[in-house]
Amino acid sequence: MASKADKKSENKSDRKAAKEKLKKEAERAAKVFAKEKAQAKKSAEKSVEKARKALKKEKAKAKELAKANKDAVTSAVTRTKNKTTKRVKDDRDAVKGAIRAAEKSVKTERDAVTSAVRKAEKRARTAAESVVTGVTGSVPRRTAASRPAARTTPAAKPATRIASRPATTSAGTASTEPSESWTILALRAHARDKGLVGYSRLSKAQLLARIRGN
Repeated sequence: MASKADKKSENKSDRKAAKEKLKKEAERAAKVFAKEKAQAKKSAEKSVEKARKALKKEKAKAKELAKANKDAVTSAVTRTKNKTTKRVKDDRDAVKGAIRAAEKSVKTERDAVTSAVRKAEKRARTAAESVVTGVTGSVPRRTAASRPAARTTPAAKPATRIASRPATTSAGTASTEPSESWTILALRAHARDKGLVGYSRLSKAQLLARIRGN
């Protein structure tokens, strides 16, 4: 009986020792786990911090690159704007120069035409005066239309009064009847006063005969 009691006590001691051993092993494992966990946490924190620093560095690089690109774009835009502004200014100056040249050319042409017209009017007026002088024997007075526009002159007397005036004879007396001494203009005026027709196509002799026949 005593041996059974001893054996039972021994088994109880063994179980207690095993239990203590398991407890110690569990505590040791818990300590190891806690240590490993702390190391893992510390390592993770280091990795996170390292990643955070790397991210910050990359962000700084990206920001610098973006700034450099922005400066490059701004510089390119400024250069393009300056070139465009200069080109527009050059084009505008060229257009203004062309307009001034065209205006000068038009003025030159206008002055040339005006001068040519004045010369032509002067030649025509001189020729007309020569013809009238050759027909009437006297220099006609200039009318307002034949004189330059800038000068104002009194209206000329009607040509019919000059033309219808009887020609004077060599003795100085006025001839009341149409004769060879009358000018063709005076004869035409006389025929017009008499109401004759077709006299403008007749020669002086034919017109005189026509007048005398009536």
